[in-house]
Amino acid sequence: MSSNMQLCLLRVGQFIIALTLFAFVSECENESQAQETRPNVILMMADDMGWGDVSFSVRLGEDLSGTDINYGGTPHWSMPHLETMASNGLKFSRMYSQHTVCSPTRASVLTGRAPQRQSITFANTGKMQNREITVGEYAKSLGYTTGLFGKWHLGSLTRDVSDANRGGPGSFSVYSTPLNNGFDVEYVTESKVSTYNPTTSGMTTTTRYWTGPGQSVPLNSPNMQGDDSAIIARETNDFITNAVNDSQPFLAIVWFHTPHKPVNDPNGNRDNIAAYTYAMQDLDSAIGQIRTHVESLGIANDTILMFTSDNGAEDGQNYNPAGLRNNKRELHEGGVRVPGIIEWPNTISAGTTHTPMVTSDYLPTLLDIWEIEPVDSRPIDGVSMANTIFLDRDATRDQSIVFKSTNGHQSVIGVDGRYKLISTNNGDNWELYDLVLDFGEQNAVANSASIGSADVATQTIFNSLLNDYSLWETSVAASSQSEFTGDYSNRVASNFGGTVSVEPPENLGNGNVATGGTPILYLERQHATLRADVEVNSLGEEGTYSIGDSGMLGEGLVVNSYLMHFNPTSSNQVNATAKFTFEDKIAGVIGGYDLLVATDELSYADPNFESSLNRRMDTADGWEILDDGYTIEFDLRATNFVDEARILTASSLNQVPDPITIETVIGDGVVQRSMVTSVNVMFSAAVSIGPEAFELEKRGTDGGDVELSSAIDNSGQGPSVVLTFSGPFAEASGSLIDGNYQLTVHGDQITDGQGVALDVDGDGNPGGVLVIGDEESEAFFRLFGDSDQNRIVNVVDLLGFRQAYQLMSGDASFDASFDSNVDETIDIFDLLRFRQNYLETMPFNEPPPPRSFRKTPVRSK
Repeated sequence: MSSNMQLCLLRVGQFIIALTLFAFVSECENESQAQETRPNVILMMADDMGWGDVSFSVRLGEDLSGTDINYGGTPHWSMPHLETMASNGLKFSRMYSQHTVCSPTRASVLTGRAPQRQSITFANTGKMQNREITVGEYAKSLGYTTGLFGKWHLGSLTRDVSDANRGGPGSFSVYSTPLNNGFDVEYVTESKVSTYNPTTSGMTTTTRYWTGPGQSVPLNSPNMQGDDSAIIARETNDFITNAVNDSQPFLAIVWFHTPHKPVNDPNGNRDNIAAYTYAMQDLDSAIGQIRTHVESLGIANDTILMFTSDNGAEDGQNYNPAGLRNNKRELHEGGVRVPGIIEWPNTISAGTTHTPMVTSDYLPTLLDIWEIEPVDSRPIDGVSMANTIFLDRDATRDQSIVFKSTNGHQSVIGVDGRYKLISTNNGDNWELYDLVLDFGEQNAVANSASIGSADVATQTIFNSLLNDYSLWETSVAASSQSEFTGDYSNRVASNFGGTVSVEPPENLGNGNVATGGTPILYLERQHATLRADVEVNSLGEEGTYSIGDSGMLGEGLVVNSYLMHFNPTSSNQVNATAKFTFEDKIAGVIGGYDLLVATDELSYADPNFESSLNRRMDTADGWEILDDGYTIEFDLRATNFVDEARILTASSLNQVPDPITIETVIGDGVVQRSMVTSVNVMFSAAVSIGPEAFELEKRGTDGGDVELSSAIDNSGQGPSVVLTFSGPFAEASGSLIDGNYQLTVHGDQITDGQGVALDVDGDGNPGGVLVIGDEESEAFFRLFGDSDQNRIVNVVDLLGFRQAYQLMSGDASFDASFDSNVDETIDIFDLLRFRQNYLETMPFNEPPPPRSFRKTPVRSK
């Protein structure tokens, strides 16, 4: 424990219990700032880099005596930066791509799901869909800034000009960009480019780097000259710099094009060993540029770096087969076994694991590190590798790895990684291989014809793996259904007088989509994090509204966006009513033209709204919000316009409690109603009446004083305290709003030895603890043990919890009972044990204790 932390603990003692954690945080924040509990993440992936293309040593398998058989690295080139990363981090000798080619593997990285569930079964097929939940969307819900750089290959990036494999006029059905899928920044191509002078050298199609809708880098720009990997590293480093300057954690997905063909060098070599060597060394240099930049910014200890490849080496460029069978497009080891490294200085110890990991494991592993759960019950095919990474390098997987390609190949690798069952003819014949002794897959242990005469143990292994594959096939078949069946839900519970549909068509905005007398509710976007404050015509509180009303949603709120579209085809259809009930609470409704235009980016594929000037709610239109904010009823009169309204519901991806509404008195009697959450606003009514009795904790602000006053109010519902506070004020997930706010807390007026006080929680004692929008059963630890209010427990939280517990109970036995070192030093592991012991003895349910792998002390900056 640092001296600063010790000092802060001593100061805490003078505050009453209800304010302990607040005092701890505010007194200490400028003296010793603990590391963010959620690290930065950089996930790098090469394109067509084989397992043997690395220049460091890694294990292939074992001989019959159990002695390791190691691969010494490629003799053709050196990769010193990747070698350093491998030496400092954790190497996976058995890392796998989820597919034999590019696009499906990329889909698995972003979603943790088999690409077959997403209809991305091969390169240049399907697109990343609105209904999938990506690692970018999870990260943004936690306050990360996100960027994707390099090769996208999960949809076209333009519908306006011919570009790459699929982009161009009419490509609406395959249009999907990183910006639509949880990323704030993109610098990407749809598909391959040359490894040198990427957009001009040796390209048979025009392929651009895109930075946003309609925004691309000129093909002959100086920024497009030189090594492509260096260009990607440059843009990645700019993004990282901006994130650090903004004090935001970041997620950077870095998908290099190298060494995918065309492979060029400055000397005119193309697709040969000389060009390949040059490209691989430049790839290594780019990795070094990113690692060096992270170190220069002082964030290396707070940053996870990962590296892998999307599949094995290309046929004809497999210069380093390393004894593995076949290459790209094949499910034998040479096609899917790829390099794998994870580095997190001072947190992940260096070493090697032979436990298999697959690219679908990235998302569930990050969810585990972030200590959040998947947002719904849709199948995730990857598993968290946190136990292997942090605790047990010999641990087995939680489930088998299943692969399937479109060339009749299908296979499954068991949980211990030793045995692999593979078919190359759509399951007509299966072969079982021992990958430890026969990593080259030359001698099958058994096949479909011989398994009946094999020993019992072999039959058990064979049949178990075959059953795993069969169960997976059944699960995927249930997932791959249309629209809002299978894994997907539109989150609409019921509708009357309208219909519900998927994404709006491209020509919606120009008024071509006539609806007759029936309004259509389109699901525009799922799980979109608001990038800025959004003005709406109404919030989700019960009442009747029109386009003349106003409210505000704060930056960082995660929403589902729906568009109600009503375009009658005749004069006798202009009046309509429609009622929609959602599974999530309505956050805001937009019906005015200017506000609709300002929020059109929330439409997933961005229909051509810009061509329409007649979309809005009329002044004669209106809506009523019912059912505690879950139902909206429209009264429509589309006499002059195409009636449209955007309904935003609070996505289940929000990592904060349900929002509540407060009122701001702006002046002249004008009241602005705004949505806030308990992440941002928390107060405790404490011991006595007066300003000193109350504390307001601000979340997401960079300092600034909060003035607080209180007064007794015996009118209305009985004795109460009115808290008046002024900004800057953190609203929703972090945006700042200036203004004056009032919040009334009702309770029982009582008298004790200190004078008149207010009993807030009804226990007969002065004060009490209140957390807006939270469950009372969680109040104690949420107040005293989670300063971030985001279900992540760090050392500051635990120290505050321990101090609060001791002050409340007078318990002086902490050191003796919960010091695993028995040396009078309390470390984070002791604190975790202390907290878990406390929770196990409580009669109410608390948030689960931190996962056991988080034993590394949180470092001070």
